[in-house]
Amino acid sequence: MKISKLLIVTIIMSFGAVSALAHADKKDKSPQGKAAKYRHNTFNMVGYHFGPLGGMIKGKIDYDKAMFAKHASSLATLATLAPNGFEVKGKAKGSRAKKGIWENKTEFDKTMQAFIVSTDALAKVSSKGDMATIKPAFAEVADSCKTCHKKYRSKKK
Repeated sequence: MKISKLLIVTIIMSFGAVSALAHADKKDKSPQGKAAKYRHNTFNMVGYHFGPLGGMIKGKIDYDKAMFAKHASSLATLATLAPNGFEVKGKAKGSRAKKGIWENKTEFDKTMQAFIVSTDALAKVSSKGDMATIKPAFAEVADSCKTCHKKYRSKKK
C-alpha cells in the first residue's frame, strides 16, 4: 500500500513540476531567463523530494525509513545547488522571484544558507529513523522555505 501512495504523490509532484515549467518563458535566452529556468528546475526537484517527506511526516504516506532518508539526502543536495540560480541579477518574464533578492542579496544569501543547513541536518537525522528528531528537523526545513517564500517569492505567476 505504501508504494502506491508514494507513486501517487510522485505523479502529482511531477505534474506540478511540468506545469510550473510551462509558465517560464522558454524562448528567453538572456542570462536572467536562463537563471529563471535553473531556479524553476531546481525548485521543482525540491518539491518532488519535499512532498513525500511531508506526506510521511503527516502520516498521509506510510513511513519508509530508507525512502525518507533518500528524499532527505536528495533535498540536501538540491539545497546546495539552489543559490546558483540567483547569481545573475534581475528577474525574467514569468519568474516569481522578487527584486528584493538582489536589493538585499546579503540577507537573501543568509536565508538560502539556512535552507542548506536545515536540509543537511534533516538528511543526517533521517538516516537514524527516529521520528522524535526527524520531525523538528523537518519543521526547520519547512520554516526556511516559508521564510524565503514570504519575503522573496511573488504569489503571482
